[in-house]
Amino acid sequence: MGTYSHLRINKLVVSWSKNFQMDHTTIFENADRGIVDYYFADDEVIQMPGYQKNLSDCTSVLKFFGYDAAKVEFELNKKFHDEGIPISYSILTELFERYGPSIFKNRDFVEGFHGDCDFGNYSCYLIKKQYPEIRNKNAESISSILNGLHEYEIIAMLSTVDSWLDQRIVWETHDLIESGWSSEIELYNLFNQRKAEILIVTEGKSDSEIIKRAFEKYYPSESKSIEFIDMKENYPFTGTGNIANFYLGLCKIGVKRKILFIFDNDTEGNKAKNKCEIVNDKYIRCTTLPVLSDFDNFRTIGPSGEAFENVNTRAVAIEMFLDQNNENDIPTIRWTNFDKEMNAYQGSLVDKEKYIKPCLQAFESNSQNYNFERLKKLAQHVWEEMATLNYEVSENLKKEEW
Repeated sequence: MGTYSHLRINKLVVSWSKNFQMDHTTIFENADRGIVDYYFADDEVIQMPGYQKNLSDCTSVLKFFGYDAAKVEFELNKKFHDEGIPISYSILTELFERYGPSIFKNRDFVEGFHGDCDFGNYSCYLIKKQYPEIRNKNAESISSILNGLHEYEIIAMLSTVDSWLDQRIVWETHDLIESGWSSEIELYNLFNQRKAEILIVTEGKSDSEIIKRAFEKYYPSESKSIEFIDMKENYPFTGTGNIANFYLGLCKIGVKRKILFIFDNDTEGNKAKNKCEIVNDKYIRCTTLPVLSDFDNFRTIGPSGEAFENVNTRAVAIEMFLDQNNENDIPTIRWTNFDKEMNAYQGSLVDKEKYIKPCLQAFESNSQNYNFERLKKLAQHVWEEMATLNYEVSENLKKEEW
């Protein structure tokens, strides 16, 4: 008969494999390993090693990789409409909320499911309770549509239902190891030899190091899928303009790897970004460091003397996101060269290097006295850009399959 492994929430199976180990390191980490309940026929429950985490803790990483509830809602409603089935995403989620996971304690429900059930059967059972005439006429089509969802789409869907949020997602791994179809070494390799899915290219070493640390701090699960390259260390032709040329060269070659270019949000960076955005590539995206209200009224010095002005898009480099709370020092932007094409001065933070070392030390010690607020906003901006890239690549691949 073989040996099965399940990915499930409570007793609801959202994915399974037979005689091979599934890879769910996208949502699990090594720290999630522990003793979990395995459900068998006749209400038998055996505790064995596996992985588990709260459903509510998975929403960010799932959305990051393109598994968004809003997207699932659109696609499900379209499929139901095309099949002429008078059911909608909102009707399903209302049923999931009303009956919740407590339905698995109902003897009438679990009978015939051998201890657990798949998402299609679960949904059809609830539809039958509330809308028997719809279920009787469309049972096969409804089950087919719902079981056709990716397992992470199902999890994303249930993550919007309050009665499910405290449930644990469980990845059963032990049966396959015990029966010889998998091993502890295979699991180790799944977690530790995972290839980065997104390459992030920055202008300099400090940019890469600081963005990497901020992302690991605020998005630890997603950070496993990212590799950083700074152009000063890894590219012989430095300078913002040459980095833009590198971007355009990769687009021309047709590289099939997800890459995000991050430019400074200054005059040179925005000029380079504008140049790159002329070319639309399926796998490569560019952005700048984010605009913050903190920079709307910033001290500057230049040809016209001292002033306080909005330096967003003209003088925001990575050092602007670091803690500048020093009573003896007023952070200042110095205007340098004027760019005729952009009709703007290029500016940079005076003595910017002095802010970098304290930042890296604060990351290392997890300091409570360091102000990470701007870095948190920076990490969120990068997360949103990468989530958009993941979504766009996913959609483009679907179009190619069609």
